[in-house]
Amino acid sequence: MMNLSKTTSNFTRTSGLLPVEKQLMIGFTGILIPLILTGNTLVIVSYKSNRRLHTRTYTFLVSLAVSDLLVGGVNIPLWIGCIAHYDICYKAIFTFTDLFGAFASILHLTAITIERYIAICQPYFHETLPARYHKGTLIFVWVFSSTMASLSWYRPSETFTQAYSCIVFVAGFVLPVTIVISMYIGIFRTAKSLIRRQQRPYLPAVEGEGRQHTRKDQKLAVTVAVICGLFIIAWLPFFILSIIAAFCYRGCFPANATDTLRIVTSVKWLHYSNSMVNPIVYALRDEEMRNTFYRILRFKACRNKLTIPKAPSKTNLATNYTYNCSNNNLIGSKTLL
Repeated sequence: MMNLSKTTSNFTRTSGLLPVEKQLMIGFTGILIPLILTGNTLVIVSYKSNRRLHTRTYTFLVSLAVSDLLVGGVNIPLWIGCIAHYDICYKAIFTFTDLFGAFASILHLTAITIERYIAICQPYFHETLPARYHKGTLIFVWVFSSTMASLSWYRPSETFTQAYSCIVFVAGFVLPVTIVISMYIGIFRTAKSLIRRQQRPYLPAVEGEGRQHTRKDQKLAVTVAVICGLFIIAWLPFFILSIIAAFCYRGCFPANATDTLRIVTSVKWLHYSNSMVNPIVYALRDEEMRNTFYRILRFKACRNKLTIPKAPSKTNLATNYTYNCSNNNLIGSKTLL
């Protein structure tokens, strides 16, 4: 991976891209920036505005959205700079941010998958886990990602570079993906047994609120599985290309620098797009998140016509507001917390 990022400025110097190709490359990549920033900001705002989303899994998903924001706000602008003006491409910074984004995304998804596995397969143990466990996990994800990315600045020899590329490939992709697949095998086995139990009247079944929570956990697990699957599709070509660049750059890549740039740019478009699709998956798969998205966007559309009354102080009542844009009204109903 380090070699792939490092060679960006080298082949952009000698590439013979047509002007229209360069404009299309920069334009398409530039479109990703507002989409990534808007979608992931919406996820964070939804989390802050809806108390029902203040759960352990959604906390991990919001942290993942923060890492995706960094991709849209830092990584892609640096990449565009590398394509358009190689002289402003700070290779060390670009390599660090690329590695940091990759590690942060995959480790967040791994942590979310493990949390879902415990919630579904070991529900009683999941309830006893203290809050510091989840905070510690998030701290580890960010610290480990920054540490691994920082090692890209240390380049004593070509041997170290190749060894480091292998470590990044294993620690940043192979091992996490193996854990994710193993966890989901366990999750779907447990889900299958729960479905069978509910279909057999002579076996004790989960009823009432417990059954509702089980179905919600299973649906959320499927949502996370879709996100993980999209991540693998988006990042696998990049990791494979990075290993090839570390061990066989001259022999395996086209001699023409322009063709190499086309290949690398296509791969980077793919993995940068992954930061855009996560909010779309939430909107399609998660009803609570989808409804929150809708309320926020609907409120933004008519906020100039609405006056939100202040919430009463020192009370145990929460006010839920319904936005009626057609009548320019804000209807509030109070419920006990």
